[in-house]
Amino acid sequence: MKLSDSMLARILVVFSLMAISFVPFDTRAQESMVDPKPVYVGKVKLDQVSEQLYLRGRLICDDQVDVYSTFGGDVIQIPVEIGDRVRAGELIARVKRLDPGLRFEPVLVEAPISGSITQRFVSPGSRITPQTPLVQIISDDTLIFRAELLQIDVRRVKTDITGILTLSNGVEVADINLGRILPDVDSNKRIVYADFFVPNPDGKLLTGAVGSATIQLSSRQSLTVPREAVFEHDRQSSVYKIDGDTARLVPVSVGLDLGQRLVIECPSLAPGDMVVTFGQLSLKEGDRVSIREDLRR
Repeated sequence: MKLSDSMLARILVVFSLMAISFVPFDTRAQESMVDPKPVYVGKVKLDQVSEQLYLRGRLICDDQVDVYSTFGGDVIQIPVEIGDRVRAGELIARVKRLDPGLRFEPVLVEAPISGSITQRFVSPGSRITPQTPLVQIISDDTLIFRAELLQIDVRRVKTDITGILTLSNGVEVADINLGRILPDVDSNKRIVYADFFVPNPDGKLLTGAVGSATIQLSSRQSLTVPREAVFEHDRQSSVYKIDGDTARLVPVSVGLDLGQRLVIECPSLAPGDMVVTFGQLSLKEGDRVSIREDLRR
């Protein structure tokens, strides 16, 4: 059967359409046609990071003594008042011995240590025995700041650490030093007590004052990223790193929380790299992105 020219033309059109439908599909070409997704970004930085502990506690004295006369009698003079500072060997009291028929020079009672008078138990005219305390002295040239320390933090504290003490009245004392960690444990609070030596040469700090100590544990340079850049992907902390115009999924290990930034460990990131800080939840590995200038952080 001889085909007409019009039928041949129709057959050629059908075969052309079938050939076009079997052309291999180029997915990359399609991807290049997808509009890039706008994102916020932030920089990876190398920051100086200080690790600190904040401890609460109160001031106590390291040494205190009650002062006695070696002989009984009547107190003639007691020239110190509560709050007075005395030096070792300074006169505390004069006592007249009461031995019938015998005459003695008044007994001079001297301070055995330097410090402050915290209690005065007698007055001139008081009759005392050798068992009667006259005054109480605390050694306050150096006080103790007894702080609560969580058991889990004990291993992080070394004997050579120093800190800054801030009392509730606003007084600040620099360079307090760890003296000892007491062996007793408060099992209810899961804490132990750490004693820090606090210099007090002028005697202005008083026992019983409460405050907090900032303890410097370490200082080092570390990689940090904006905290909003980190998200969970398949139970792994991750960020999207900008690689040209492409988002690359990068797992990270998160360390200290610095507030607006997080310390991270990641061999695939370096200072100056850009990471997505907003829009990452709508991204997947390899997506094209655009960083609009008004979205750059």
